[in-house]
Amino acid sequence: MKNRGQQRFASKGSLAQKLIKRIVKLAKSSPIPEKKIAETLSELYEVDQNLSQSLIFAIENLIYSSKNLTAARSLFLNTVSLLSKNDKNQCFDFTYSCDPKAIDKESLEIVFELHLENEHYLASLILLDGLDQNESTQQKRKSIVQAMKHRDEKKIDIIYQNLANLLLRKKSNEKLTSKKDKNSSKFLHHLLETPSVTWRYRSQLSRMIRRDLNTKYQKSILGWVWGIIEPLALTVTFLFLFDILSATTSRYMPLNIMIGIIIWSGFGQIMLRGTKSLESNTAILQRVKIPRQIFLLNITGTAIVTISLNILAIIPLLIYYQIVPTWKIILFPVSLILVAIYAVSVSLFTSTIQTKWRDVSHFVTVAIRIGFYFTPVFFTLEMLINGRIPPEFLTAYLILNPIAIYLSMARTAFTNESVDIGIEFYWISLLHLAILYCLSSYWFSKNENKAVKYL
Repeated sequence: MKNRGQQRFASKGSLAQKLIKRIVKLAKSSPIPEKKIAETLSELYEVDQNLSQSLIFAIENLIYSSKNLTAARSLFLNTVSLLSKNDKNQCFDFTYSCDPKAIDKESLEIVFELHLENEHYLASLILLDGLDQNESTQQKRKSIVQAMKHRDEKKIDIIYQNLANLLLRKKSNEKLTSKKDKNSSKFLHHLLETPSVTWRYRSQLSRMIRRDLNTKYQKSILGWVWGIIEPLALTVTFLFLFDILSATTSRYMPLNIMIGIIIWSGFGQIMLRGTKSLESNTAILQRVKIPRQIFLLNITGTAIVTISLNILAIIPLLIYYQIVPTWKIILFPVSLILVAIYAVSVSLFTSTIQTKWRDVSHFVTVAIRIGFYFTPVFFTLEMLINGRIPPEFLTAYLILNPIAIYLSMARTAFTNESVDIGIEFYWISLLHLAILYCLSSYWFSKNENKAVKYL
């Protein structure tokens, strides 16, 4: 029985391959027999309903090996027509995974109508720009904009909008690309990939961040107030412990503790959620091609906005201590960006490794908890310098833990009190960060495809 089942499976695969070869041969004919291609595709769909990947390879071979763009577009158009009637999700996956050169305006219109039918209004608006602009197009645009007012955005809407945007951008750049561009420095491309994704998808990222923040506090009575309550409660706790365990505390101890807790909480959020950013979006990554960094960037943006809101909790303390902000206040956004880049850099490593070894997230959780006590979060760097640590160990500590310096910068922004360390440690911390970012960016670009296969 097992051998017969294997024979049936083998014969089924063999038949599918024969049908694909016949379809390719028909597409190369002149004139192209569109009706016969459509009929053969229907026959192929009955044999193998997951036909998109095989046809993508066939279309790419027609474009690059056979140099027959007309045949490729004919095959793509007929495939989209078939899938739009039988399997809309596979139709979307096929469209956004295929080479944009194979997509003409007729095919684009089918995909546009399918998005519109499924109420993917963001993607529909993007694809509308790729169609002929006339009175009918303008009327459709107005109808879509009106319909969007009565429907909440969903995650899949933003994903398809990104894909539609990327598709049209690739098509518009087809004539501008050259061999010189393709042979440009790959290493430089790896380094600029994450900033490039951030810039190209900035509007989509802002919507994703707003959606995450709204979801976080959606059914909460206090809402955003919880963002202030948590760091305030921890500050009171650690201040109470200091009063019991230590005879002396610095003048601005409550303020220093609160700043440390707020920034470390954001750092930990990026690290913990960033490590699982690929794993948590398995369904989307396996279905469609999308920049894998976008999920990590969404997490980072949400953390930065949360920190910016939480930092409002220090205003009463600033008033109490009669602190007037000076030009040094600029150090706070600078330190916040440096902390975010550090967290993103580490997460570029851990997110790819996590897809194969799920123990990584547990390791990161433990590291964040230990780091909380070994980093000046609930104490200051000045207290560490004036402690019993030998100078040589302190030097190694500052080199290996740049977050300690970034936290001190954030505190200086509000208290105007500088830490007595050499300027060279600030430069070393920036060099540390630059090396980490370069290595992690290169690692992620080289391993992101492998990582998705492990999901």
